[in-house]
Amino acid sequence: MIQYSVYYPGGNTTALVKKKIQNTKLKKIINDKIMYSNPSIEQVGFIWSKKNKYYLEMAGGEFCANATRSAMYEILRNETGTNISIIIPTINGSLKGGLDNKDVWTEVPSSPTKPLKEIRGDYFVVNFNGISQIVVPTKKRITNVSILKNRAKRILSETNLLSEKKASGVMFLTNTNQYILDPVVWVRDIQTFFYETSCGTGTAAVGLFLNKPNVKIEVLQPSGKKLIVKTDCDSKTIVSGEVSVLSENITLEL
Repeated sequence: MIQYSVYYPGGNTTALVKKKIQNTKLKKIINDKIMYSNPSIEQVGFIWSKKNKYYLEMAGGEFCANATRSAMYEILRNETGTNISIIIPTINGSLKGGLDNKDVWTEVPSSPTKPLKEIRGDYFVVNFNGISQIVVPTKKRITNVSILKNRAKRILSETNLLSEKKASGVMFLTNTNQYILDPVVWVRDIQTFFYETSCGTGTAAVGLFLNKPNVKIEVLQPSGKKLIVKTDCDSKTIVSGEVSVLSENITLEL
């Protein structure tokens, strides 16, 4: 028996299990059971603490900025102005983040083995630690989810990202009077392929694609909420936005 809570980090509804689970197969079982019980949940992570240190691990081993922000909100709650670090074992590192009024922010880690930004064929790829994102600008927004997912899968296949990384995504970016993001994300080890209602790392990738250091850029998500990205000259990328709790301490029988 385990317990989990459900968070809304500007879309991208996230369940966080309050327990360390090491068995990969068991993590997938828990992931599938939670998603089956609540189809609005787009991802599942596991949080725990040990010796005053905080840990987060996703069911598929990927990095997720929105789940990281959700975990930081769970830890900090109403302690506005407070900063913490969360250890992400699957990327062998820790990330700083914090709560400023209603907004929760987190660093987004660049890949230690790949260039942060690269061109693969016709595509602009951003390599974070634990996930790669392709930014595809569109002149007119595509609202048909089936078309988006089919196009995204073809692009990920062409760039070899379906198998190369734990997670990868295609970020369709439209610029009318504002930046609008339509994110499609593939997680290899748990075989999930979602048109997400919000994407934190995708928003970070947009900031790097637009290449406007030290400027905060608002990006509208499919949920109707906005996430904010800021990059600086040291290649640090910060994503922030509101997080709320949808439900708490739900019991799941294994």
